[in-house]
Amino acid sequence: MSIYNKVGSTYDSARSKIGIKDILHEVEILGNEIKVLDLGCGTGHPIAKAVSPNVKEYCGIDNSQSMLDAYLKNVQNADCKLLEMPDIKQIPGEWDFIFSWGAICHLPIEQQKKTMAAVSKLLKPGGRFLFTSGKEMDKCTGTVGKYTVHHYSMGRSAYIGFLTAQRMELVDTRFSEGDFYVYKFRKST
Repeated sequence: MSIYNKVGSTYDSARSKIGIKDILHEVEILGNEIKVLDLGCGTGHPIAKAVSPNVKEYCGIDNSQSMLDAYLKNVQNADCKLLEMPDIKQIPGEWDFIFSWGAICHLPIEQQKKTMAAVSKLLKPGGRFLFTSGKEMDKCTGTVGKYTVHHYSMGRSAYIGFLTAQRMELVDTRFSEGDFYVYKFRKST
């Protein structure tokens, strides 16, 4: 997504606080002694800034160097890595909570599937995966600043079917603030 390299740190001024409440709720459920992986962390504003001080370990993943440059200024005591989402399988260790707020939906469906398969392998048994995407199967466009971005959704039933096959159990799906459709899964124990 070279668009995010063009937007860079100016993205912060357009980013609302939507998502913080949902992510912090999952941290409350899992407890503070957890490892969190943020897929599509961007500049770290506002989610990583709000969540990272409340957990044991926090790592942001993004494919835009300019976004990660801003992340390093915005977020203290949290790691970040320059990676494409489907390449997260390179990350070592097991994670308690992996999420992608407003990011995984930018990937074409096959790349989403590769990413989600890797998420299942990275999660500890009982670990949680939260992401936002469309409720219905769809392909549409939106904007980030003056740039057009694409959004892809497998749709609720396809996400559930695919993630169930990856040893994930559905916890919840619902519309959240900002009209984001949130999916929550737990890795089978």
